[in-house]
Amino acid sequence: LAAQAEKVALAAQAEKVALAAQAEKVASAAQAEKVALAAQAEKAASAAQAEKEEVSPQVTASLPLPDTVTGDDQQTQASETLENSTSKLSAANLHSKALDHFKGTNVPKDFEKAANFFKQAAEMGHPGAQYNFGIMSYLGKGVNKNVKEAAKWFLRAAEQGKASAQYNLGSLYFRGSGVKKDLNKAFEWIDKAARQGEPKAIKIRDRIKAQLESG
Repeated sequence: LAAQAEKVALAAQAEKVALAAQAEKVASAAQAEKVALAAQAEKAASAAQAEKEEVSPQVTASLPLPDTVTGDDQQTQASETLENSTSKLSAANLHSKALDHFKGTNVPKDFEKAANFFKQAAEMGHPGAQYNFGIMSYLGKGVNKNVKEAAKWFLRAAEQGKASAQYNLGSLYFRGSGVKKDLNKAFEWIDKAARQGEPKAIKIRDRIKAQLESG
């Protein structure tokens, strides 16, 4: 009887161990599924964020141009005279109005008004407005599409050190779009943008340099 009882106890113990192993297996599977669902949710969130940040479809070209209007302005320096500071402040106000109409912030979205304000500020020397009016001209938003006009404004902003404009201008020289194709000038402007940390410029600078060296 003692042997039989021991046998029954061992069987019960074995069943208990088996059940524990099964429960652990189920828990591991549930954890794995939870991790997979979390990864899937994170991927979906990243895709949604990327879509949200993209104002409009990317321009497809060998060297794509940025196609978003920016709000940075690189304005008043400490060494400016009062007269220049006042002028640039007025340009900054116009640039701000242009951004409001471009984005529809507290006013109806209106690309024509945005382009008009961008141009006024650009003519006053505002580098952000020069870049943005170049973008509007390149895409034909609020104004007739005119790549040559875009190149002119990218140049003015680039000469003031705006990295995104330097990249755009270099890209146009690389493709011969709106300007005569010139790999040397393309590299010059792309290199300047890359030295300021412009990601797209950093990515393709060596590619242009290689083309120059290969003749």
